[in-house]
Amino acid sequence: MHTQRNAVKKGLADSLPVCVTFDAERRDAEPAEHLRFTMLGSLEKQGDGFSLKYTETSPDALFGVDTHIECRGDQVLFRHAPPLNSLIVFQKNKYFISQYDTPQGKVSAQIFTDHAAYEQMARNGSISLNFRISSNGREASYAMRISFDAPPESSDDDERARGAAAPCSEASSAEPPSETNRSASC
Repeated sequence: MHTQRNAVKKGLADSLPVCVTFDAERRDAEPAEHLRFTMLGSLEKQGDGFSLKYTETSPDALFGVDTHIECRGDQVLFRHAPPLNSLIVFQKNKYFISQYDTPQGKVSAQIFTDHAAYEQMARNGSISLNFRISSNGREASYAMRISFDAPPESSDDDERARGAAAPCSEASSAEPPSETNRSASC
């Protein structure tokens, strides 16, 4: 069995704008359900780990949810601000019970993490999670990968003064599964 070591590279600036790509695949559905979206976010060093912040937009674009992910030690913590108000702790071979608000009311879910790993270099990195979630008598299995990249550094002060291009376009899409947009296995 291969175990990926969680690693954080030293030298991260206080806050760095990054392009965040979120890929999730429900692995027990036929055909597999896949969700992918890309948005702007920020990366910050925190102790022996890091945090990633971004705003998710629902597929129907009715509301945005501020998401804060903290990676430290052997844990990956997801916090969603209102209107969802949730906390999920992913830790390999551990259960976590989470409650969150939905337009239909409070929902409780039990999450079992099969795999949780992250890697952060000076200007990019990734988080990979495999987990099972149970709620209201239903269970689903997911593979999730979140990658983040900072735009290339520019030494041209004029370009910075004009406003360098954003690290990615703020796009959000729910794409149907296909061979070209499936997430990589973790």
